[in-house]
Amino acid sequence: MIGNVLKESKNHKTAYSSRKNHARKETELDWLATWNPFLDKKVKNTGKVLTNEFYNTLKQDGFKDVYVRSEVPELSYATEFYSKMGFEELPSGRQSIIKSSTNNYLIGNYDASDEDIIPMVATPEKIKIVKKYIGTILNREKSNSASISLDFLKMN
Repeated sequence: MIGNVLKESKNHKTAYSSRKNHARKETELDWLATWNPFLDKKVKNTGKVLTNEFYNTLKQDGFKDVYVRSEVPELSYATEFYSKMGFEELPSGRQSIIKSSTNNYLIGNYDASDEDIIPMVATPEKIKIVKKYIGTILNREKSNSASISLDFLKMN
C-alpha cells in the first residue's frame, strides 16, 4: 500500500491528491494490492487491515479526506471493496469515467492513462465508522507505526 505521495500540478504547485479541485486536507490512496503467498492457506482481510492502518496515519499527517481512483467494477471488485472501506463515488463519477489524473507524481509518473477509473472519496465521518468496525471485527490494536517519507524515491 502506498498513499500520501506528493504530486505536482501543471502550474507547479504541490498536492497530495490527483483529482482536480481537491479538498485542502485531502490525500490519495495511490496504490493498494494484496495477494496470497500461501497456496495451501486462505488469507483474508489483508486489504481491510492495510486500509485501516493507512487511516490511522491521516491525522498525524494532517489529512482528513482520502481520494482513490478505483477500477471499474467490470474489471475488478475494487469499487465494492472501497465502498466497504467508507469510500463513496463522487457525483456523476460513473457517468463520466475519468481516464487519467490531473497531477503527476514527483517520484515519476506511473499512471496508465488508458485505464477506466471511478473517482471515490472517504470523508472523516465514514473513516471513523470503518476504523471502529475493523477494530471490533478484526480485533485490531493500535500500532506504534508511523508514516514513512518517500522523499528518497525522487527521480532526477
